[in-house]
Amino acid sequence: MQKVLLVEDAPFIQDIYLRTFKKAGYEIDLAKDGEEAVKKAKEHKYDVVLLDIMLPKMDGIEVLRILRKAGSTTENTPVFLITNLGQEDILKEAFEIGADGYFIKAQMDASTIITELEKYFANKK
Repeated sequence: MQKVLLVEDAPFIQDIYLRTFKKAGYEIDLAKDGEEAVKKAKEHKYDVVLLDIMLPKMDGIEVLRILRKAGSTTENTPVFLITNLGQEDILKEAFEIGADGYFIKAQMDASTIITELEKYFANKK
């Protein structure tokens, strides 16, 4: 069973993702802000992190920097941004830091994201 950390502050999106991922057989943890995301990512091993960019306390770009820090236990954990932002400069920065991909929330539902993640994991084998 794949273990996912969902970092999302919007309760309705949290609920949709939690239900959809659990139904698809994933174990899923939730972080409501950037600080909680960093704490959970350091305390547990995840197969993937789904990371919103616009978060309270610490934005997703800063969380990504911490997760990608050389020598950290999360340095190689796949991180996909989930965002409604289409700003090229933010996405470019995220890829330079080490993001593995991104999903635009308005264009992809949770089931589609699961399908894309399954393709990603299949290609990693």
